[in-house]
Amino acid sequence: MQCPVCGAPVEDRPAANANAKTISCEGCGTFDISNLAQTALTRMDNYHRLQALRYAQTNALAGRFPYIHGIG
Repeated sequence: MQCPVCGAPVEDRPAANANAKTISCEGCGTFDISNLAQTALTRMDNYHRLQALRYAQTNALAGRFPYIHGIG
């Protein structure tokens, strides 16, 4: 699988939420992404995909992975 943000090869695994995945990317770090957000990111340019990740990182709760969701 490829990182939905940067396109690098990644490892994905099920997240705590049944409608999401946990992505582990060397460049982007580890984050959760909803299935709908993953689809939405395919329609965005590189800048906007990175902004979605940065927004999730900024708003992540302490001890939790950033979660990209609610877009698209």
